[in-house]
Amino acid sequence: MQHPAAPDLSDLVVIMAHDLKNPLAALMTNLHFLQGAVSGPDQDAVDALCDSVTLCEVLERFLRNLDLLARKREIAVRRQVVAVGAIVQEVVSRAQTQASTAGVEILLDGDAGDPPAFVDRDLLTRAVENMLANALEHSPSGSRVRVEVTAGEETVAVATTDARETLPLLQMAEDSLVPTTPATGKRIQGLYGRGLALLCADLAARATGARIEIDGAPRACRLRLVAPARE
Repeated sequence: MQHPAAPDLSDLVVIMAHDLKNPLAALMTNLHFLQGAVSGPDQDAVDALCDSVTLCEVLERFLRNLDLLARKREIAVRRQVVAVGAIVQEVVSRAQTQASTAGVEILLDGDAGDPPAFVDRDLLTRAVENMLANALEHSPSGSRVRVEVTAGEETVAVATTDARETLPLLQMAEDSLVPTTPATGKRIQGLYGRGLALLCADLAARATGARIEIDGAPRACRLRLVAPARE
């Protein structure tokens, strides 16, 4: 009797990530309810609730990244014209609590207005939120992260600039950003950040026809997502 083939690991990860989203979503709903219900002088309780909501939001991003890594070459893409400025504002707004907890200020440069790009809205959002999360993770307390949207004739760019001490030692490759030297374990986590943020930002960007560049200098590290402005 021939035994059935074992399920592919990537398929199992997709299922597990999906199943974990439901209890996490319920937990976040309960915490948001408690935030609205708790009042009075007990500031420690209020702060604990805020921290719990922030941690759930981080876990939610990790789960989305896990799903993205598992799908990798089979990511569903639905490109359309989207307003980049509005997406960036949403991402920055959601990241404010995390930034406040880290003692970092986010400065959003809105001089470019709300330029259009031809991308998958969800994938662009994932890429930008992972870029910003990585910038916040590596920013010293008391520093600033600048988020900037710029537009050209053919492309639209979203850049984050932070004050980390060293640039990520990653280079562009055919499939994704890769370490400039062999790396495993904790070194990989150090290069890509918690939740493999830079790797997942790059995967999401490439899937939607964009790319991520790393440049700048120590204490002025710039992550730049470049997307097509039109079809």
